Amino acid sequence: MWAGFQHKHSVVSELMCQNTQCLLQRTQQAMERKVSLGEDLTHILREFNDALEDFSKGPCESDDLLKQLKEQQTSYDRGLGDSSTSSSQGNSLNTSEENLNQSMASARQHPNAKLGDTRELENYIADLDKVLDDL
Repeated sequence: MWAGFQHKHSVVSELMCQNTQCLLQRTQQAMERKVSLGEDLTHILREFNDALEDFSKGPCESDDLLKQLKEQQTSYDRGLGDSSTSSSQGNSLNTSEENLNQSMASARQHPNAKLGDTRELENYIADLDKVLDDL
């Protein structure tokens, strides 16, 4: 009987050890995730602070950036038109470019924005994304 008790005691002790190790591993993993989240939050707050500093600089720099973006957009539009006219009509990529050019031309025919029309905003955001990628 004493041997059976000792065996059960050793099994229980081993299970407690395994559970303790498991809890320690989970605790360590949770702490690592918290550190990672803290680093992410710090990075996001730095970006937010940088954005606030940019806004506080005033509209002068943003006007220059907007002019630069518009120049890039017009040169990009010219590049699309040139490539679509010089290539073959059978290529599906060229057809897609032609459709894009046609839709851009029709969009320019209706310059007045309507309620719910977010095309200009979407184009502006896309241009900003391109500039940020280049930085």
